[in-house]
Order: sequence, then C-alpha cells, then structure tokens
Amino acid sequence: MKRINYFILILSIGVLAACKKETPATPTNTGETFANGVFIVCEGNFSQGNAAVSFFHKDTKQVEPDVFSKINNYPLGDVFQSMYGDGSHYFLVVNNSQKIEMLDAQTFKTQKSIQGFNSPRYYLPFQNKAFVTDFGANAIWVLDADQNIKSKIPVSGWTEQMLVFNNELFVTKVKHGSCVLVIDPVNEKVIDSIPVGEEPQWIVKDKEDKLWVLTNAYIKSKPANLQRIDPATRKVLSSFSFPSVNDAPGRLKINAGLDTLYYLDNGVYKMGIHDAQLPTQAFVASGKQCYGLGLDLATGTIYASDAIGFTQRGIVFRYTSNGTLLDSFRCGIGPGDFYFVK
Repeated sequence: MKRINYFILILSIGVLAACKKETPATPTNTGETFANGVFIVCEGNFSQGNAAVSFFHKDTKQVEPDVFSKINNYPLGDVFQSMYGDGSHYFLVVNNSQKIEMLDAQTFKTQKSIQGFNSPRYYLPFQNKAFVTDFGANAIWVLDADQNIKSKIPVSGWTEQMLVFNNELFVTKVKHGSCVLVIDPVNEKVIDSIPVGEEPQWIVKDKEDKLWVLTNAYIKSKPANLQRIDPATRKVLSSFSFPSVNDAPGRLKINAGLDTLYYLDNGVYKMGIHDAQLPTQAFVASGKQCYGLGLDLATGTIYASDAIGFTQRGIVFRYTSNGTLLDSFRCGIGPGDFYFVK
C-alpha cells in the first residue's frame, strides 16, 4: 500500500527561523512509568521501517524520540498509523507492517504482536471484543477478548475512523460508495449507511450527541465538506462545503467541552458546533504546512506538527487554548497524531 500522505510539503527556512524554544530530542530514562506526557505517532517513511513512538514530557519539556525500540529492542515497523490506550494496554497500529503491537501501559513492553491484517488503520474496543478498520481488506476485523482475529465484517473498500454511540458502531468508509457505515457490534454486521461527501475519514461526537464527519475528496471532483449528522435519524443536519477543490482539510478533533471543532488545512482552524459557516482564517499555525494535530483535553493545549517533507525529524508546535505559541520541539519522522496520557 502506498502510504497516504495528505499534507506533505517542505517547511520554509523563514518558518524554521521563527520557531521558539525548540527543545532538543534528549532521551530520558525509558524505564520510568510514562505519565504527564504525550506520545507522538511518528509514521516514518513508507517501506523504510523507521516508524517510531516519540514521548514528550510536559513537566521537563524533554523528548524521547524512539521509546518503543529502546524498551523492546526491535524497531516498531513500517508506517505507524494510530494509537489507542485502555488504561492497562496500548495498541499501536502499524499499517504497512500489517500488525498491531499490544503493550503493557506501565512498562511499554510488548505483550503481543497481533498479526493477519491487510493494512490496518484504527483500533476500537467494544465490550469483550475490538474492531480494526483496514485500507485494503474489504472488511472490518473483529478481535476477541484475547486480541486474536476471530472474524471480519465484509465491506467494500477502505474503512477509517470509528466511534461507538448508543451501542452502534459508526465507521467512515472512504471508497466505493462514500458513507458512514452503521454496524451492529454485537451481531457484527452492517445495518445501515449514511451518505456523506466524497471520501470521509474523520468522525467525532459533540455535546448534543450529534456526529461530525470531515471528507477530503482527494480525487478532487468535488470540494471537501464538513457535515453534522443525527445518528438516531441517520440524517445530515447541516453541511459545509469548502471553497475550493484545492482545500485539503483533515485531522478533525473536538475539545473537552465537545462544543468546538478543530481541523487542519495547512494551518489549524477552529469552529463552534453552532457556527453558521466555516472559518475563513486559521486560528493558529497560519502559513505552516501542518501534517498532524492533537488536543490536550486536560489543558486545552493545541499540538500541530510539520513532517518537513518526511526528509528529517518532524517538528511539533504547541499553542495555548487562546492561540499563543508556547514552544516547539523535534520528534521522529512524520508526526501524524498524538496520544495524551490520562
């Protein structure tokens, strides 16, 4: 599978010169319990096997650039796609290595390497099982309580992000009939679908129990759009179309209050759930070619990353909730997502 890099551009010398307080990537003691920090999902270069987990210590501002390989004594693999934690374990989804690494949450040591996927994207548990979306399997994988593949739900094409609401699983389906799939997670079958814009990927739920779906339309026959959906009626309540087919929004997030959306379109944009139109200017990181986005729900701090063309270690910019630049630091190659330790 060709790795999907939606926002890869080179950071200019002028932007680099403007960075403040860049913290060097100095490793600390990897034997300690990871707390009060942020794991950074560093994808690495496709087919080069240099994916990595960076860890940023919020108290000391130090960065450990590759904690997985230091602790486990072998490389993570090829294209680190996403990360999920349940308090006891972390699940690292490694796309082009066709696996999920299950780690002990305290030691970060591998307990199991789950194999057998085609090109896994995201992991989500439900009751005594878990679901894994996939780029090329034409299926959603179902894992049992022991984290073994037990079955799969047939779907056509690429599936991406998921969330559970009212005991139903909502899954963005990117290709071959773009929609949000509605799945019965107990009986493991598709029960409905909600048509949305072309190639939906990101999905979040707001404080009024409505779903927001961001499409990107990479084929560029239509502009991307952001849609609000009532999961009970399966109806699209509102739809916001981006001005140009050249807009490439992504990485949709929602704040702790579940009333404000954030997404990337080069810079970081901010939008209230009751706003009547899309924002016209970036809230932070205007002019930067952002690739990854994270929200620290405990503090409101915004994390925006630049992959710098995947030619060197990426850079992460941190902003306060009111948009003030706090600092920046280097991490691994291709920082695409963040996991905040609770």
